Amino acid sequence: MSHAAHHTFDMRKMGGLKKEMPHTYKTFVISTLALAGVFPFAGFWSKDEILLGSLVGQENGYPLMLIFGCAVALMTAAYMTRVIWYTFHGEFRGHGHPHESPKVMTIPLWILAGMAVLAGAFNLPAPVLEPIGLEGLAHRIQTYAEPSVYLSGLGLSHPDPSLAMALVGLALAITGILVTYLYYWKRIGLHGLTERNRYARNGYTFLENKYYLDHLYNDIVVETVKRPIAKWANNFNQNVLDRAVNTAGETARDTGRWVYKWIDQGAIDGSVNAAARGADSSGESLRAIQSGKVQNYGQLLFGAAAVLAIVFVIVV
Repeated sequence: MSHAAHHTFDMRKMGGLKKEMPHTYKTFVISTLALAGVFPFAGFWSKDEILLGSLVGQENGYPLMLIFGCAVALMTAAYMTRVIWYTFHGEFRGHGHPHESPKVMTIPLWILAGMAVLAGAFNLPAPVLEPIGLEGLAHRIQTYAEPSVYLSGLGLSHPDPSLAMALVGLALAITGILVTYLYYWKRIGLHGLTERNRYARNGYTFLENKYYLDHLYNDIVVETVKRPIAKWANNFNQNVLDRAVNTAGETARDTGRWVYKWIDQGAIDGSVNAAARGADSSGESLRAIQSGKVQNYGQLLFGAAAVLAIVFVIVV
């Protein structure tokens, strides 16, 4: 992503777009209310279904999913409210000259915003829809959208509506919006709250330390698990593997030196050189005989015959 694009999509470097982009602002607020699950927007009904399904859909087998769902509902409302503040309120902190999108963008935005307001009405109880003639249409839409095949395959049924769960989801959404509104719009900081409330102070410390995940990893996982294993592996590598490899290398080196000195140089090269020196000495001796003079050859022949005669006389 380029430097300019980074500035364009960083909401903390926008701000003040409410006046310049009124249609985008209004549709964004409506969509935020729907996403947060505020009544009667469409997101309220879908969130209610999810929370209720996590409670009874698994026959209370996974209550942790309900806790996670409630936490996500609260954080979603808070985060989207924070997005509205950073993007549309305060002073403009971006680059260039912002302006409203053309109708090719704003008209679809208003259509989607309208659906976010009206689509949830099809989940209203039948007595509410009967006077306006939407009971049959709502039933057909609900029957088409309901994952009955999936639920029946798991042996589950569609949960009955729960007013208590709906109120819990609505309370979570309003709480997330209200807390964020007080913090950013009214500047009611957490430091003043934490000074007056021990539980708020502990919660603030917990969040400020990022859920102590760094402490968990560095001080517990690394120090008690990863570091001892790494130290043992390093010692094993140096004292066992490296020593075995070094010993094998040193043995091969010493063996090669011994073979070179005593076998190659001493035995093989020595025998070859001795044979060569013997042949050279014999050649030098025989070369003196090969003088080319007939009298020398006669003397050798006479001497050899005399030696043979002496031997013959002694033996016989």
